[in-house]
Amino acid sequence: KVIDAQGRATEGVGVAAAYAAASGPDRHTDFTITLADGSFRLTALKKLPYNLLSGSRTLGWGLLGGVEPGSKEVVLRLAPGGLVRLAVRGPEGAPVSGAYCGIATVGGLPVSDPGSARRSDASGLLEVGVPAGSVELRVAKDKLEGRGTVTVPAGGTVAAEATLSEAKPR
Repeated sequence: KVIDAQGRATEGVGVAAAYAAASGPDRHTDFTITLADGSFRLTALKKLPYNLLSGSRTLGWGLLGGVEPGSKEVVLRLAPGGLVRLAVRGPEGAPVSGAYCGIATVGGLPVSDPGSARRSDASGLLEVGVPAGSVELRVAKDKLEGRGTVTVPAGGTVAAEATLSEAKPR
């Protein structure tokens, strides 16, 4: 179940699961949207521990690490997050438009982004809502990628820059 800071059920918010011990784009994930009572069901999980991330820029964020499939009474309580204003640059320093930016880890836990991902504008700029705390962002376009970690205070805004380089084979 996903609840807000006052304990009320939260309808229509994304819940994403990422295999707790994996990293990279090939890690096993699942995604769903909460029902009117805040409940959710993830149906494509293997019998492995997962990190669950839920929330949005406007609703706040909830994270639970190491959740086993089939666990009962799983509750994600949303808390205020922050905002990252990101400037995306290419290898030569020029702005990169259309670069995808998503949340890769929160507090060191690998996560799957529950729908907060954004693309950079023609000036290479974007804003993305994130959970408060240490957040690693992954930025990519075509064969270029970059990662960076920022610490975001609850209710705060952090400016950051990502310089993309040729993606390494995985």
